[in-house]
Amino acid sequence: DGVLQNGSRIVEALRIYKNPIYIYLPPKCELRGGAWVVLDTKINPERIEMYADTTARGGVLEPEGMVEIKYRDSQLIKTIHRLDPVVQALKREEGSPSINPAVKHGNESAIQARQQALLQPYRSVAVGFADMHDKAERMRAKGIVRKVVPWKHARRFFYWRLKKEVVEDALAHAVQSTRDSMSFKECKKLIASWFTEYDSSANVESPMTTWEQEVQELQKFVRWSEAESKAIQSRIEMMRAESATRVLKHFMTSEMGPVKALMEAISQVSQNLQSSDGVTSATEGEALDVLKQTRDQLQSLLLDDGSV
Repeated sequence: DGVLQNGSRIVEALRIYKNPIYIYLPPKCELRGGAWVVLDTKINPERIEMYADTTARGGVLEPEGMVEIKYRDSQLIKTIHRLDPVVQALKREEGSPSINPAVKHGNESAIQARQQALLQPYRSVAVGFADMHDKAERMRAKGIVRKVVPWKHARRFFYWRLKKEVVEDALAHAVQSTRDSMSFKECKKLIASWFTEYDSSANVESPMTTWEQEVQELQKFVRWSEAESKAIQSRIEMMRAESATRVLKHFMTSEMGPVKALMEAISQVSQNLQSSDGVTSATEGEALDVLKQTRDQLQSLLLDDGSV
């Protein structure tokens, strides 16, 4: 009940959450109706991932409800007429032009009785068929869950999945700090391309691998990030230098002149630091002092040059 009552709050919280979110359907679990809508991965596709145990089920409607809507008694009767040999024989005999009216009436009664006898077994088969679409493997085939992970191995799988995500997110944030124009998703793709350069057989995010194969790929990624940490940081520093070069080129080509443009930028940064909730850390205070000194020195250069 709490999920349904606070559904909108849960959806909004999931939508704006920036860290990994793992939804796991444990053994014998059934995720249905409104609860399914609240936890749908489409709410935040970049952060939410869904997994399931081999015995879990999921779907908006239960199998019985799906059959009542999609495969009603009238359709079950058509199926009986199409598949049951007894009904087919009675219908052929009934369609004969030389049949006695009394026999025809008897055949109609026999068909009705046969339908009633077979309706419940056919309905049970239909419910079983609908239930097959809610099983974990079918959900995986439809892309609803990423992987089917047995309960007894879930802790191991999620340990490595989360560890990889934490490492990848940290690297992606570092890359994004050098390239404002890149989205977080693009930064993660760039990190993945670096890993692929290191190991051409890497296949971390493939939906076709089993959970065991993915654990091996996750371990490879984490070990690569540790073994190649210096090379990775070197790449990030190179990107930071390229970004700084672009900024300097922008100042040099500014219409107001490079020194004035730089002074204006320093003033804007200083104002942002001073207006950040009125609280300034020791590091921010030192940075603010350095910026002010730099601004004053630039101002002196302009005065000496006679530009102002």
